[in-house]
Amino acid sequence: FIVGWMLGIGIYVRTIIRTKKMLRVLNGASVSKEGVVLFREGLCEAFTFGILKPRIAICAHCIEALPQEEVQAMLGHETEHAAARDPLWFLLLDVARAAFFFVPMVSQLAQWFRTAAELAADDHVGNRKALGGALLRTAEGMHRSDGSLAISSFASQIEERIERLINPRFDAQRRLHGASLFISLVILVGSIGSLY
Repeated sequence: FIVGWMLGIGIYVRTIIRTKKMLRVLNGASVSKEGVVLFREGLCEAFTFGILKPRIAICAHCIEALPQEEVQAMLGHETEHAAARDPLWFLLLDVARAAFFFVPMVSQLAQWFRTAAELAADDHVGNRKALGGALLRTAEGMHRSDGSLAISSFASQIEERIERLINPRFDAQRRLHGASLFISLVILVGSIGSLY
């Protein structure tokens, strides 16, 4: 339990350091009149960063290469992440996942929350077709030489997100794994018993 909390604190500190480093790197980048940070490094991507004051960053390559409606759809998606303060929630989830690494359900619940946050941000975009096109183009650009996607969390969510964009009534079935639920309950009851 103590090791888990030390890992959680380590992840928190690492995230704060990485965010400050990103802000320094992006500080030289240009900022649009809407407050969006434009950078020229890396893959064609857009993301939301910052814990207390979330900001949106988009690669200038995306703006040059993608159709305008797809860029607007990407920005709409990221704007929803910023409004919901998702970077803060994702940080708290990462800390909880590390702190309770010995409880299998915590990791599964954290993954479900991330996917739900992505789907909620997708739902607030007016042009679903444009967002789907941007998502596919971004995924194509993220493939490694071995064919796998460069970002594992993106890879695990892309299929569900595209299905939801195509069919708004699509509702993914969340399955609880019996073994992980049983182990989690045993650990929870054991922990409460130990504390009592």
